[in-house]
Amino acid sequence: MDTIPIDILHNILSNLHNSDRSFKIYDSRRLYNLRIVNKSFKNHIDNIKNLIYLNDRYNTNHYENMFNRLAYSGLYCNFKWLFNNNYHLSINNINNLIIHYRYDIFELLMTYDNLRNMLFNRFNLFTFKDELDILSLSKSDNPLIIAGSHFTNKQSNLNIIKLLLNKNIKCNPFIHQVSELFQVAIKHNNIILIKYLVTFYYSHIEHYIYKLTNYMMNSNNNEDLYFYLIQNNKIKISHQFLINCIRKKYNELFIYSCDKINHDYEYKCLISKIYENNNMDLFIYLLKNVDNIDFLYTVDRMLDYKKMFKYISYLLNEYFDKLDKSSQFIKLCITNCIDKNVIKHLVDVGFKITIDDIRLCLDMEDIKLVEHLSKKYNSI
Repeated sequence: MDTIPIDILHNILSNLHNSDRSFKIYDSRRLYNLRIVNKSFKNHIDNIKNLIYLNDRYNTNHYENMFNRLAYSGLYCNFKWLFNNNYHLSINNINNLIIHYRYDIFELLMTYDNLRNMLFNRFNLFTFKDELDILSLSKSDNPLIIAGSHFTNKQSNLNIIKLLLNKNIKCNPFIHQVSELFQVAIKHNNIILIKYLVTFYYSHIEHYIYKLTNYMMNSNNNEDLYFYLIQNNKIKISHQFLINCIRKKYNELFIYSCDKINHDYEYKCLISKIYENNNMDLFIYLLKNVDNIDFLYTVDRMLDYKKMFKYISYLLNEYFDKLDKSSQFIKLCITNCIDKNVIKHLVDVGFKITIDDIRLCLDMEDIKLVEHLSKKYNSI
């Protein structure tokens, strides 16, 4: 090969991409591998277009396996050469591109009319029946479903899904599968896809709103999704919704939702949940925003929970004059190790004392506090 003059070599190789003739082959891989011979071979082979494959010697499995290996790490130029030369792309090949997150190649194939038409041909997608249930979809070769079920913490097939759901594609069969895609996203906990579908395809999935709310109540880090749904009136702000905000510490969402419904809620149950989940910020918010709050209930409910020191301190500092003296506030202070002088002051200003309060001080061997409470108790 090295002895052939360069002009003659160019003349021979130029026949590979002569527009007036078709070049028939049965193994494009062998032809493509000749690129490594020298620079002339590489330049001429790279410019070959419109190869015709000999069907009688075309090995489908061979080409499928070759393409699927390329899907993992093949270069962009490799795929462009194949697409320029009439490669018989299959649904299996497409799914391998999806599995390996090859959005770059997916975008490339969309520029070829024959490949794009094959991809969006509904008869290639539904071989056995037109409508697939969720069990069928989970085992499907449907590219949209494959894209929805393959993702990692670092990678997503969202860009490929956007291409598949292109509304400008005439008679796009994937558009009618959004609800099924949503169910797959829920099943696989694909939060990125769930948020995308809720934002841009809500009308297609609103009949599954119960699945969405169940999903969000049983998963974390969905505050932004809740905000979108509430701001756009997609879901109703219910009592259970507010409780869920407390449980998940979605404080900003809780406050926004309460303001949105003008504080039309039963605050007593919410306070109990606030104690249960130790959410001091929301406790402060409710006290500031609920009119005529029942401090007797607010204090006595604290007795059902441990470690209430910061709640008690806040009430002493901010709402002392509003506290109900018939509540069990003294008992609450004793059990939460509030300063003795504070407890004595509460006794002196008339807060309720019970025999149980005295016993608690006795169990704690605080004789001086026992004496102080006993004197007040006996004088009542």
